[in-house]
Amino acid sequence: MRRLSDQNISQVSGLVAARASAKSQILYAALIREHSHAAALWSRPELCQDFPELFRLIKDLVTQEALLERINFWNSKGIKTVGLGDEQYPARLSLIYQPPPLLFYKGDLSRDLTARVSLGIVGSRRADSFGCDLAFQFGRGVAQAGGCVVSGLALGVDAHAHRGALEGGGELPTIAVLGNGLFSVYPAVHYRLADQILNSGGLIFSQFEPDEKPYPSNFLNRNRVIAGLSQGVLVIQASQRSGSLVTARYALEEGRDVMAVPGAINDGHFSGSNNLIKQGAHLVGSLEDLWDLFPDLRVKAEAAEKKGGLESEETLSPSQQMILSALQRVKCVAYDSLAQQFSEVPSFAADLLQLELNELIVRLPGNQVALRTLL
Repeated sequence: MRRLSDQNISQVSGLVAARASAKSQILYAALIREHSHAAALWSRPELCQDFPELFRLIKDLVTQEALLERINFWNSKGIKTVGLGDEQYPARLSLIYQPPPLLFYKGDLSRDLTARVSLGIVGSRRADSFGCDLAFQFGRGVAQAGGCVVSGLALGVDAHAHRGALEGGGELPTIAVLGNGLFSVYPAVHYRLADQILNSGGLIFSQFEPDEKPYPSNFLNRNRVIAGLSQGVLVIQASQRSGSLVTARYALEEGRDVMAVPGAINDGHFSGSNNLIKQGAHLVGSLEDLWDLFPDLRVKAEAAEKKGGLESEETLSPSQQMILSALQRVKCVAYDSLAQQFSEVPSFAADLLQLELNELIVRLPGNQVALRTLL
């Protein structure tokens, strides 16, 4: 039998632990934290008295060979693995209560993920155009400021946050975390988006073996990983039953910042988001609010703006300039009235959002809109 390297030991141990119960995974993580690496568990079997069955499988030579054969096969298909305790295992994720014993990934993991601010952006799969525009603009702004957007590649908010980050650019603009194995992409309509993420320097993670299907129960674990990779989680347009609220709860439990974009009190799309704010989540209505919470992003955002990397008033589109001109003639106007006035402008919602993010306009109570300079 071959002599296993420390990396092989970590991979084999991690895969066995990943197939074990949640209790065994938590105990395994605690031992790894105390003794730094899985290799220590092999040399000191007394450390594993809490789960002898798991340790027996890890040390079984036949099991070792079979699992290494599977790991090498996955690697030949472009799917790499990193075990808890390995140097390249994401440091933030390793700190959570139940980190995945083994991560499967595509992309370049040689970079230090803690060298940049990582923000989870999550929300409804059924987000309307306004929610999708919000996700895109926040995703782009975070990436332009040198941050990394973490999300779940789902329909709605997730996909638009990823796309915004890709447009924002950067060395590591976005990370996608899947609720299925990496032999497939779910939903299938996002195969191209997944390729774009990898081609732009991003990463795709999964804690599930490559042939795992997207079972509903997997997405709770997926949400835990999103929260674990992130310094904070921003919830955009979430109803009371949105799975993104689970991600927010995991983030809160792990001591990460929880933020939410507010919406109208009678808009069911925002009922979960508004409730988060009521419970103490940071209210985020603009990129400036994010910079207040994460000063490192502010420094890079201001530097990018000086270089012309972020949009300024001088670079507004013709339709955005038309909206500003209309608002200059009145103190404030109802959103519905303004939308009707620009009903023939397809980009109206996105334009209005961009003006708000640029802090040129402001939303007022009663769904009113006004120029910030007129207040």
